[in-house]
Amino acid sequence: MFENIAEAIKNKDYQNAKELIQHLRKEDPENPWLDFYTAHLYEIKGKINEAKNAYTYLLKDTINPKLMSKIRQGIERINQVEKQEKEQALIKFKSQAGAEEMGVFILESVLKEDKTIAAQNFGKIMGMDAYSARLQIPSRSWRLYRIGMMGELSYYVNSLKAVNIPCFCLPINQINQLSVYQVQYIESINSEVTVICENSEGKEGKFRFNWLEVSQRVEGLVPIFENSFKFNAKREIYYKKEILDYAQFCDLHFPHRNTILRICDQSYNFKKGINLINSNNAHNLLNKEVTIRKKWSNFLQFINQQIPNIPLLSEFTFFGETALDFKEFLSEITPHIYLFRQEPTLWDQAFHLYSSLIFLRFVVGL
Repeated sequence: MFENIAEAIKNKDYQNAKELIQHLRKEDPENPWLDFYTAHLYEIKGKINEAKNAYTYLLKDTINPKLMSKIRQGIERINQVEKQEKEQALIKFKSQAGAEEMGVFILESVLKEDKTIAAQNFGKIMGMDAYSARLQIPSRSWRLYRIGMMGELSYYVNSLKAVNIPCFCLPINQINQLSVYQVQYIESINSEVTVICENSEGKEGKFRFNWLEVSQRVEGLVPIFENSFKFNAKREIYYKKEILDYAQFCDLHFPHRNTILRICDQSYNFKKGINLINSNNAHNLLNKEVTIRKKWSNFLQFINQQIPNIPLLSEFTFFGETALDFKEFLSEITPHIYLFRQEPTLWDQAFHLYSSLIFLRFVVGL
């Protein structure tokens, strides 16, 4: 009884085929062949997603060998169409200006309640199963997902944004073009703010600005490691790298000057410059027994008072952990962090990358 449907489709009489399916469904609503021809009509009309979903759903409950074969053929045809569409789209993106530049691909956080649908869409676009895709999508912070050519990365960004998965990509060469100054201390805050700082060459100078110029600030903890010796069960000595402390950073962004002011609790000179604490607590907080952590806390309170309404981004740690998977890439970044250490760590480059990406994303307006 399905020969008429097949014949109508062969003759491109799709309206007649649809009517035949509707008529037969009244007589035998559970017949899987009707669902197959419905999916086939979706495919013919170019409704690829509807067709693939219908084929896939039908295949799960089908035991008829002939029908299973036809369903698999339909899925394979759709896969070929999707492959061709992807190749054509990639060609288009790879032909754009700057497509051959190296770039970074960042996944932004997705709410937990949206993760199931996001994982399905992400897996489809990136070519992985939904479970693996769910593990890749961050819930709290950004994730450095891929390094590659900007043309290809732009294709994935465009595809993912189309299904409401937040992400972006930026050229790597823009990161090292930012000016970064290490703040030694704040000298004055009269009509304008004056800070004493050092450039990347270690030369000291003054940087003057108005608080209204600051677009956003970035905070993060960068671990300081030490090699300590331990004893194993045989009382033999071995060395283990452990976190001794954390350096706390606060970056102020000046997009119109292409500049980042970087302030660190380990290098900020609290004894010089203006008094950043109120007079009631001044005596106690200037005492030598006051920890750097307490002084830094008061410094951040001062910053909050000056720029209370600008964005604060401080979810660095998770991003840093994902960035460390790209050690070769990180090693090519100038970190603009100068701390005394027993040995260097790529956490410095990770923080600079994090702050720079936030800076560039704001400037570009992604």
